[in-house]
Amino acid sequence: MTAERETIPDDGIFFTHEEGWQILEENAQRYLGMSADQFLRAWRAGEIEQPDRPEVMRVVSLLSLAR
Repeated sequence: MTAERETIPDDGIFFTHEEGWQILEENAQRYLGMSADQFLRAWRAGEIEQPDRPEVMRVVSLLSLAR
């Protein structure tokens, strides 16, 4: 069974877990030079230096897509 993207008129687009993870992965690599797995571990452990930097916040804002 293949997961498909749902579209709900006027409410937005929903992503599959795999699509959300891919978006997180691409942005973690682009902005922070690390994989999504590396970022998630470091974020949860409080190991991200200067966590309020814009590039970190861009990636943080995508975490909900990968849940």
